[in-house]
Amino acid sequence: MTLVFFLLLLVPLILFHEMGHFLVARAVGVRVLTFSIGFGPKLVKIVRGGTEYAISAIPFGGYVKMLGEDPTEEIAERDRAAAFQTVALWRRTAIVLAGPVVNLILPLFILFFGSLLAEGRLVSSVLGSVEVGGPAWTAGLRAGDRITSIDGEPVASFNDLKRLISPRAGVPTPVTYERDGERIDVVLKPDTHRDMRFPELGLVETIGRIQVSPDAQAAIVDVAPGSPAWRAGLRPRDRITSFGGEHTPRFHDLTRAARSLAKAGSSSVKVSVLRPATPPAPRPEAEPKDGDAAPPFDAYATASGARTLEVGLDAPPPWTLATLGLDDADLVVASVLPGTPAEREAGLLPGDRILRLDGDEVPSFRAMLERLRKPYDDVIADPENRGRDPAEMTALLKGALARAHTVTVRRGEEGTRDLTFHLEVMKAETGRPRVSFGAEHATRGETPDLIDNPARFTHAAVGTWTKTAEVFEVTVLSIVGLARGHVPWKDVGGPIFIAQMAGKTREFGWGYFFEIMVWLSVNLGVLNLLPIPLFDGGHLLFFSIEAIKRSPVSLRTRQVAAYVGLSLIAMLFVVVMKNDVERLFRGFFN
Repeated sequence: MTLVFFLLLLVPLILFHEMGHFLVARAVGVRVLTFSIGFGPKLVKIVRGGTEYAISAIPFGGYVKMLGEDPTEEIAERDRAAAFQTVALWRRTAIVLAGPVVNLILPLFILFFGSLLAEGRLVSSVLGSVEVGGPAWTAGLRAGDRITSIDGEPVASFNDLKRLISPRAGVPTPVTYERDGERIDVVLKPDTHRDMRFPELGLVETIGRIQVSPDAQAAIVDVAPGSPAWRAGLRPRDRITSFGGEHTPRFHDLTRAARSLAKAGSSSVKVSVLRPATPPAPRPEAEPKDGDAAPPFDAYATASGARTLEVGLDAPPPWTLATLGLDDADLVVASVLPGTPAEREAGLLPGDRILRLDGDEVPSFRAMLERLRKPYDDVIADPENRGRDPAEMTALLKGALARAHTVTVRRGEEGTRDLTFHLEVMKAETGRPRVSFGAEHATRGETPDLIDNPARFTHAAVGTWTKTAEVFEVTVLSIVGLARGHVPWKDVGGPIFIAQMAGKTREFGWGYFFEIMVWLSVNLGVLNLLPIPLFDGGHLLFFSIEAIKRSPVSLRTRQVAAYVGLSLIAMLFVVVMKNDVERLFRGFFN
């Protein structure tokens, strides 16, 4: 099946590229002798209208052979008007340019129609989680609230929210939201956040963020020792499935149910919980490998069954989850990987609640990891460090991460304790260093609320342009990075690597397949425009010289350039095949 997906991926890209050359050649009056998908011996061929259409044995490209394309070819006088070398310069330019342009246009169609088909529903602007201490939390927003407008502009989806908040870093922004049917107006100031998309390419942006997510947290709780909930038998990492008879799949469902019961003046509440089963021993932290996709252990699906507990409410109405001793489990440790700093030095245990890092309160597990990673991110994002040897980068990172950290945890009824550890710099399979901590938190994500897409056409058009521009930018910067040594050549992949990616369509679906097609199509278009002899860009370079000097480049110069271009292509092929074979062997031995 991998070969099938590989051909389904590659053949259309080649077909559209060569079709661009073919159609424009026919349109400007140049005779096409052969249109072939693939190189080498022709497996299938048919002649129609004076053109031979063929499928050849080697599928790594294709070609359009035109009359008079070879500068040494003798052209009869009667055929000169239809020969490539004798038509006007603008016609030749249009023919050569057509192939890469089609590859750059094709993603627009794939993304646009893909968006129309697949994005009929969008993630709503209901907040799944709100980080404690973040701008949204400080302004009073909580999980379950629905943002309806930002600075007067209506907000329907989470995409709208991100689009309007991202450019407002540090700018006071009016926000309107709804809670339990009530409309509330606030002003908040988005944090300034460093978005490290591709730091090795210089794509590090400053954006606004209000510390919210559409992904709701499951109703997995932490329980304060000695609280009413603790005395009733609830424990950290229990998952509450119903509260007072109301189904509570998400933590904000639990919060809403608690508000409703508190308003009704209830003096006790029945709670159904799932207690997580003991997970199997976790494997040591390692870089993911091809084919290593075992499903994660689901501690709640494998639990022995729900139990119903009755929690007495010692506090008078209006009570809250906090007065019961219940909180979300975002800062509760669920598992610790053996051999990592969290296990080996800190001695973290499942059930520990993280309170502080280096003496400062921790609003969320993600915020703690961001603090720990900041020195690592600073080194990676520094332009001076782009292209450094992995051994050099490892040494720099070890220096940046040398300081000891202290994490303060609450361990059940034992109280609080301070645990000390150092972050570890590990070597990934790619040779690039990475940072390791080694603990996972107890939260689980729940599916966010979805809404019908209110403007499918506009949404598809904007998303298509944004995504295509991003892919084009990353492709160009990657080529520049390779030339300047900021991107290692070992990261470049060839046909085997592309086949491996295509083969994962079985696992990830057709959306993944077409996303790869978009990236490859843009890569093919941009690479073909490079001014390298034998590439389309090399022909365009000679045409530019011809336009300036008003005469064609000499045959001798073109022949020498062709040899140079062929040598460069051969060297590139050797490099990518070497990389592909090394990846293949690493995967095999791992």
